[in-house]
Amino acid sequence: MKTALLAIRCGLEGVLGFLLMLVVLVDLPKAIISLQGAENKAYACGMVLGTLIMGCLGYYIFRDAIKVGRRIRKVGTFKEPVLKSSKPLSGIGGWLLLLIIKLCIGALVRILGGFGRENHFLGITEICMGILAGTSAYLLGSENARGIVFAKIYLLLDALYYSYVLILGFGLSGDNGSYPLWFKPSGFLLSSLLYVAYLSRSERVKNTYFPPAVHVEPESEPNTLTS
Repeated sequence: MKTALLAIRCGLEGVLGFLLMLVVLVDLPKAIISLQGAENKAYACGMVLGTLIMGCLGYYIFRDAIKVGRRIRKVGTFKEPVLKSSKPLSGIGGWLLLLIIKLCIGALVRILGGFGRENHFLGITEICMGILAGTSAYLLGSENARGIVFAKIYLLLDALYYSYVLILGFGLSGDNGSYPLWFKPSGFLLSSLLYVAYLSRSERVKNTYFPPAVHVEPESEPNTLTS
């Protein structure tokens, strides 16, 4: 039963990864073209980088789904569970590495975008969000457990922002050339919420930032015979 559910999840992840890569193939040329005549270069660069990150995320999800699918096929039946690696997941890698890259690029884009804002309040807010993202990336990269708290705060604020944009998108008519106005904000919102859940439930995160304590037995003193 567990393997059957894993197979279903694997299929859904494969479809999701493929769709993300398809969206990038459509959007990336448009993002590069819009970069040439954009007034706010930092924002336009952020759109290009964000599109590239989405493509990398889609490729990683698709590749992971293919790997799990091959392991399920190797087992042959759904009566046996798919064997897990004996080595526990730990260290910077996988989804955690993608999150750190996302935070680094987000910090750069938000800080540069904040300096380009005409509205001082929005500019200061963008810069503060960029500093928070950069701090989160640095702490997570240093395997500091405080980075999880900072990253969750940033991701929740990011989700709140895209929720507001999403509400505006539903209230407006038209589209941005390829998709409805609500399409991209909903994707960014879902991404932020998924990463909050990932930081709370991931085995890699737990082993990297909260490793189990290793109990070391004290060395016993050698017995010496006295004559």
